Amino acid sequence: MKTRSRIGILAVAGLAMVAGLALAYRGRGNGPRLTTAPVDRGDIADVVGATGVLQAVVTVQVGSQVSGTIQSLYADFNSTVKKDQVIARLDPSLFQARMAQARANLESARAQVERSQATIADTKQKYGRARELAAQNLVPPSDLESAKAAYDGALAAHESDKAAVSQAEAALNQAQVDLAHTVIAAPIDGVVLARNVDVGQTVAATFQAPVLFVIANDLTRMQVNASIDEADIGRVRSGQQVKFGVDAYPEATFVGPCASARRGSRSGGLGVLPRRRPPRRLRRGEAAPRAKPRAARVGVEGPRAGPPARAALGRMRRADLVSCSCRDRTGSRLRPECVSASRTAASWRWCPASRKGRR
Repeated sequence: MKTRSRIGILAVAGLAMVAGLALAYRGRGNGPRLTTAPVDRGDIADVVGATGVLQAVVTVQVGSQVSGTIQSLYADFNSTVKKDQVIARLDPSLFQARMAQARANLESARAQVERSQATIADTKQKYGRARELAAQNLVPPSDLESAKAAYDGALAAHESDKAAVSQAEAALNQAQVDLAHTVIAAPIDGVVLARNVDVGQTVAATFQAPVLFVIANDLTRMQVNASIDEADIGRVRSGQQVKFGVDAYPEATFVGPCASARRGSRSGGLGVLPRRRPPRRLRRGEAAPRAKPRAARVGVEGPRAGPPARAALGRMRRADLVSCSCRDRTGSRLRPECVSASRTAASWRWCPASRKGRR
């Protein structure tokens, strides 16, 4: 009987011990997990994130300076064209008729000049005869004055006819230029990115030139135009290295220098010129969601903060200070401050140790 009671007591004690160990292990699992690392020297990068659009460095919109109907097209999407290559042609019949009319007006003006020259010769002869007769008092002075007026009028008419010839020549030149504009040529070497017209379509160049084609000069050199918040644009400088990626190639990362940083009231523009790469891998219009210019690099001596536990992320807020510190190369103490925290990640920045966190 005593033996059975002892066995029961030992069994109850063993079960209590197992339950206590299980509760202790479960309580430890719910607590925050810390990641430790040896103290060493490293770099801290202040990264600015932005989203932009990938574009060609040089893009030209080819338009038409005259109105008309598209007669033929010699280029299409993705066509490689050379400078001065004919890519489209308008119907030239109307412009040819205008040029023929301008040429006829020029011939008429030249004929009028010859007629005025004959008139000058006639009036000059009559004026000379009237002057001789007036010297002998054979004609009244009024006839001499009339002859002189006729001669002066012939000279003025001749000058007017010569001006009409110049005007007709200008009209003919304008008609020839309009006829030449019916032939659309490529202004640069490149690739056709867009074609906005079809054969038989009418283009009207009234207030502005209609865009017929869009040509990119060199698709092996692209640029990213990104909009950066005005709070971050002040940390971006020209010449900084920029890393970006595109959705078409999620595994690839492209690097290039920052070409220019433009400041604005709402957002800043960032132009990135990536290094030269194999042609046509990147395409115009692709989004670059991971364009991150490095605004600053600070060398510090101290621990590298590891990723916080998922349970601790829920308790993090902006301006929280982490219980660790380090020193920069000038000897000043720095502490990491929480910039943003979500359920899965947290962002940090280093601030002077004298700064207090959120209360």
